[in-house]
Amino acid sequence: MREFRVTGVYPVGFERNTFVVGSAAGTFEIGDRVELRRSGEVLAHGTLNGMHIHRSPRGEFSFVFSDEVAQQVRAGDVITVVQTSSIQRATPAAGGGRPEAS
Repeated sequence: MREFRVTGVYPVGFERNTFVVGSAAGTFEIGDRVELRRSGEVLAHGTLNGMHIHRSPRGEFSFVFSDEVAQQVRAGDVITVVQTSSIQRATPAAGGGRPEAS
């Protein structure tokens, strides 16, 4: 399963985007259709709009999601891919290595 476990949500005042930080398992691609879940319940469907490829020292990534997800997401939520795209891919490597991007 491709999932993103949210550890932080950071709105950027000078931009419209909200950066969602967390740990990623599986392959993510710009344009993927995703669903936001909290306590097992689906709260919203949206799109992965962007990602920051640099990994934090804690091994976390920063993703940007469409408004449907960004307006409701909070720490502790899980975002899963429900339909994939083929525009850009970031694959976190197993064992905490560097992500592979294509």
